[in-house]
Amino acid sequence: AGAYFIVMLGNARNNERIKKITGLGLLLSLITLPVGLLSIQLDLGHIERFYKLFLRPSPTSVMAWMTFIYGIYGLVLLTTIVLNFLKKIPKTFSWIAAVFALFIIVLESMLFALPPGKHWHTIIFPLHFLITSVISGTAFLIFLSGIIRKDDEAVNSLSKIAVSLLILNLVVEIIDGVSGGGFSQLKIMYLIFGNIVPVLLLRMPVQSAKIFAGLIAGFGILATKHNSLVWAQLKQPYKGFEQSFIEHGLGFKYIPSVTEWMAVIFLISLTITMFYILYRVLPIKEG
Repeated sequence: AGAYFIVMLGNARNNERIKKITGLGLLLSLITLPVGLLSIQLDLGHIERFYKLFLRPSPTSVMAWMTFIYGIYGLVLLTTIVLNFLKKIPKTFSWIAAVFALFIIVLESMLFALPPGKHWHTIIFPLHFLITSVISGTAFLIFLSGIIRKDDEAVNSLSKIAVSLLILNLVVEIIDGVSGGGFSQLKIMYLIFGNIVPVLLLRMPVQSAKIFAGLIAGFGILATKHNSLVWAQLKQPYKGFEQSFIEHGLGFKYIPSVTEWMAVIFLISLTITMFYILYRVLPIKEG
């Protein structure tokens, strides 16, 4: 959704540099949507029962509503791909699509406002979720534009956007840490290597540095998502709770299992494979 927002905003504002990579951004959005949904299904189990989300949804479930929203997003995305192929994306449609992409990201952040976890119940969290989503889309577009398209103009234009977003995200992260989120070792490493280092590289005149910055900023979002989502669940409700309540399934330490790492590697590999195949098949090589 972050990548979709960037290319639609570029079309709405008639940014010729970003318009040239519209097809690239749409393909990235098209691939990451089903892979993202698959990651949720792998976590929930019983992938073969996915259709029940549509047939027997709970009206009070934000996740159930997200199922239908994602379905609408998929249709909008396919419509945009067809319009881009015909070279006829209306400006009004681009504005509506860009706003819709932001709506999806904000609504998804609401999924984490319902479970217990004080870290999620702040005005900072939806803002943080929104900024990091757009950063990840922009970062990977920088990488793909430089590696696949070798489009220096697009890389430079996207780099300016990424620098502003990374600086804004750095400020939000610091506010979040000071206001109660805390500064874990992982978070400090992310602030340095996920924000400060990419900004310095993006400011360099060397294109290869900008391309590398896009890659590390994109994967750096994985670190901040881990910190935002997992850390909130590991925080004890009050000091000494771990010693006062003993339960086999309750713990405040977390190390990903081999199965979880294999699932992550599988999903990333699937994304790369699907992207390569569709890039070779679909007519998006020209701007």
